[in-house]
Amino acid sequence: MAGLFASLSGRGKKEHFVSVDIGSSSIKVVEFDLSAEKPRLVSAAVAPTPAGAIVNNSIIRPDEVASALRALIDANEIVATKAVFSIPGP
Repeated sequence: MAGLFASLSGRGKKEHFVSVDIGSSSIKVVEFDLSAEKPRLVSAAVAPTPAGAIVNNSIIRPDEVASALRALIDANEIVATKAVFSIPGP
């Protein structure tokens, strides 16, 4: 598994990735530093998804979801510029 992470970032180069999971009840973010032999957890945070923003696994209020995600990232000082997302879908 470490080889996979190393191939994503290039070992020795300081590289942060954020994983984002947008769910119907919460938005979760996890930031990793992948520059070492093994991934290092830098930050993890959870916030509620805005009420009514996701209906039947579809984001119907993207501006509200984006604002909640931005607030979560800012509040936790996440600096990653590359992301992996998980979003609801049909």
